[in-house]
Amino acid sequence: GPAPPAPLAHLARTAASRFRGSSAGGAGEATVSNPRAIGYLQGSSLPAISPPAQTGSPGPLASLGGPARRTAREAAGGSGAACPAEWQRQLQGRVLILTVCAAGIGGSFQYGYNLTIINAPTTYIQSFTNETWLERTGSPLEGKVITLIWSSVVSIYPLGGLVGALLAGPMAIKLGRKKSLLLNNLFVVLAAVLVGFSQMARSFEMILLSRFLAGINSGVSMNIQPMYLGESAPKELRGAVALTSASFTALGLVMGQVVGLR
Repeated sequence: GPAPPAPLAHLARTAASRFRGSSAGGAGEATVSNPRAIGYLQGSSLPAISPPAQTGSPGPLASLGGPARRTAREAAGGSGAACPAEWQRQLQGRVLILTVCAAGIGGSFQYGYNLTIINAPTTYIQSFTNETWLERTGSPLEGKVITLIWSSVVSIYPLGGLVGALLAGPMAIKLGRKKSLLLNNLFVVLAAVLVGFSQMARSFEMILLSRFLAGINSGVSMNIQPMYLGESAPKELRGAVALTSASFTALGLVMGQVVGLR
């Protein structure tokens, strides 16, 4: 037959020499993957060389590039269907938002709210203190004594915050961040119950104790909440999530002032 092109002839000679060398050494049979070279070798006097075995047939998208293959797969599977990885990312984002809101409302929001809400009912608490003392003893309190009691109601809140800050470290180590925040909610719930039933019990001391418990709640939350959010957030969002503690504190300050306008 006619002589093959130079590159094809060179490929055929190389394959034949490898075949002879491997047969002499007992290493097995050499293979050639070029179909044109296989046809030439089988039509010549050289030993027949078998093509490599196909372990699996390539799919219809194998000839496409990376972007084109992805586009074809999306078209075949439906453009509106999201992959499970995308669903998981969306679910993690929603869970992170709920975590930030729950920790913020139960934590630093309480600090800002209780810090400013006490300014509005100043005259009511002073009147309630004087009336309670009058019912007990039959004589009213002096003005400076009422002012002293009122200043105690205000200043016992940061005192409770100091106690809460001292408790935050051992609580975070022994109970963990999440359990510490859940347990910390008991302080603010007890504070709300005490201040709510203080008028029924005719006791201004319950207001003092309520403010102290609210301070403990704020002290614990201001220390543990940033740790919990920083450890729960992914690395690329850790800074933004940790800053939400300050945002909820500012929101609590605003809400306390708004509620006090009534």
